[in-house]
Amino acid sequence: MRTFLTLLSAAALAVGALRANVRELEPRTLHEGEAAYLTAPGAERARVSNAAVLSAVCREGGETELAGLQMGEATVTFFGGEGPVATLRVAVRPAYWEMLGRLFADDPEIRAEVAGGRVILTGATADVAALRRVKEAQALDPERIVSHVSVSPEALKALLGAFLRRNGQEGVRAELVGQEVCLSGQMYDQGQIDALGKKVQAFLAEFPGLTVNTGAMRVYKQKILIGIEFLSYDSTLARNLGVEISDAVGADFDLTYTLHENLSGTISSSEGLTARINTLKQNEVAKQLYATTLSTQSGEPAEFQSGGTLYKETSDLYKTGITEIEYGYIIKARPTILDDKTVNLEFDLDLRTPIDDSVSGDTDVSRYQTKSKYIVRPGESILLSGFNHWTEGGSKRGLPFLSRIPLVGGLFGSEGQDNTSREILLVVTVDWAVEDTEGVRAKADALRARPVDVPMP
Repeated sequence: MRTFLTLLSAAALAVGALRANVRELEPRTLHEGEAAYLTAPGAERARVSNAAVLSAVCREGGETELAGLQMGEATVTFFGGEGPVATLRVAVRPAYWEMLGRLFADDPEIRAEVAGGRVILTGATADVAALRRVKEAQALDPERIVSHVSVSPEALKALLGAFLRRNGQEGVRAELVGQEVCLSGQMYDQGQIDALGKKVQAFLAEFPGLTVNTGAMRVYKQKILIGIEFLSYDSTLARNLGVEISDAVGADFDLTYTLHENLSGTISSSEGLTARINTLKQNEVAKQLYATTLSTQSGEPAEFQSGGTLYKETSDLYKTGITEIEYGYIIKARPTILDDKTVNLEFDLDLRTPIDDSVSGDTDVSRYQTKSKYIVRPGESILLSGFNHWTEGGSKRGLPFLSRIPLVGGLFGSEGQDNTSREILLVVTVDWAVEDTEGVRAKADALRARPVDVPMP
């Protein structure tokens, strides 16, 4: 037994001594299809651990030719007359390996590794430029370069937060859940929520596979009031008071059709208009002819309409009939809250009046129509149109048919004893209040949870 143990120990010592004499050469990297030469002193033959990856052929004098066959790693063992004399680890990489290194030189979070005959790109980033470089890398070898690069949730959240702030949406939050960007917060109407979702989706176009979910977004509960007021004022008396409405009105604009030679229109936003009109009212120079208030929500239309139908008899050689001619006044408004200080107001006026042709006897419909947009602040008044009327002594004048429109007919007819110049103004005032229901609920909860100290007698 002792003899066997002695022999085993001697063999182990011999193997250890032999391994101690085996040199480990500096690792080498080859490209596929590339040949390289090295000298391993005392080497007479070579054995490769993975012959599919690398070939090694020894020449005279210890010179060895290495050839990279396909991507992978292999170990070459060199043998002499008394056994192994050296080992060498060789990594075989594709011809574009250095190009990959240059592509991602500034992206330490992205790594390229070889596994299973493929180049695997790994890492996490929210850098759009880095993601573009990943696509460029895959284009080098679409069949063998595989991307496992993912979007970094933390980096993307910071990126989206900056994007939302640039677009004035400080109150909206973004979270990445799997491949879905979930937006949460409140906006003034569903149209703005839908538009924001599309804008964020466009921003994420460079992030493959990501979608946007706006299901957690909520619409503020708000009521928008649009006050419509028709005023008649004496321009001569107004000038005597030192009040000029024309300054607040602005320049004339072109009408689609002219209804009457004494009708003109102007359009303007109005700094100081409210104060001027109040001055005219207080001095009884301006008279309110009609006022109404439309109620709607952000992004939703509101409409005011008043008018009638004219029935005109028509006849020809064969038959006699009745033609219906619609006339009247239509106002359409669509307010959209932009933020807590401004609203975009789309305002359309449509005024129709029948006009008889004294020569042919036919009745035509003349139309006054304007479409305009304004950016206004809460409580601000704007002057949409002015209609000039002249009243001559002892006479009564007005626009045909329009003076018979219910509610607002008086706006288009007037009478008096002196030669005066009066103007009809259409003034619009927009106001709204945003109800922060979540804030109200939070305050109520805080009050309920507050301890109440009752003093003891």
